Amino acid sequence: APLLIGCDIRSASRATLNIIGNKEVISVNQDPLGVPGRKIRSTNGLE
Repeated sequence: APLLIGCDIRSASRATLNIIGNKEVISVNQDPLGVPGRKIRSTNGLE
């Protein structure tokens, strides 16, 4: 499935573009087996 981006990439910051283009980040969304990502830790209200 395509990765949908909910922002105007023409005005995105360099940091945002680096995240969007990060192959490891994309692999979480595009798992070849179709297994969705899951929470692995929650500390002080952060996931």
